[in-house]
Amino acid sequence: MFSYGALAATSPQPMVKIIGDSISKGYLPTVQAHLHGEFKVSHACKNPKLFNCNNGQTSSILNNLNYYFAAGNPDIITFNSGIHDMSKALTALKMPCSTATEMTPPDLYYQRLSKIADRLKNRAKIVIWIDTTSLPSSLCASTHLEQYNAIGEKVAHEHNFYVLRPDSKFHDKSGIHFTFQGYEFLGSQVAECITIAWEGRHTDQCFRN
Repeated sequence: MFSYGALAATSPQPMVKIIGDSISKGYLPTVQAHLHGEFKVSHACKNPKLFNCNNGQTSSILNNLNYYFAAGNPDIITFNSGIHDMSKALTALKMPCSTATEMTPPDLYYQRLSKIADRLKNRAKIVIWIDTTSLPSSLCASTHLEQYNAIGEKVAHEHNFYVLRPDSKFHDKSGIHFTFQGYEFLGSQVAECITIAWEGRHTDQCFRN
């Protein structure tokens, strides 16, 4: 039986590409530190001169996927897009939650994520979908969070991707981003899931159906 663990032991360091928004920018250094010497981790950027970018919402990711892999395909991809797809509700803080609509409606969000997933499955041996992190109840987008994460997991399951359900805490004052401690906490979970997926294992938090 093919073993990713055996391959990792005998091959050059596997390449990991991270796709995500500003949250992923925050935890990237921790992921790189945890996996140093075992995996080569980089963040997707449209501009090859940059190294840590906010990939934004699903429409932006779709438009820029070819740029992200201009230097070649990685072995593992982690990706998330959610907060920016709900960002109209995020920015309209004075709007009643009953009337604050999401920027990307759920049906369109599913369609775009599916198109992204169709392309990512041909780019890497392993793809890991990462659920969007928790949001403060004061933001209307928090009312969409469970629905959008469920859509992301549905797409992941349909494409045989791993799913990571991160435990997020240590938010900064905005309630959206995190303190240094919070990004370290998130990054350690992402790094662990990358290792788990590469070795073909599963946990309650990092799994593939």
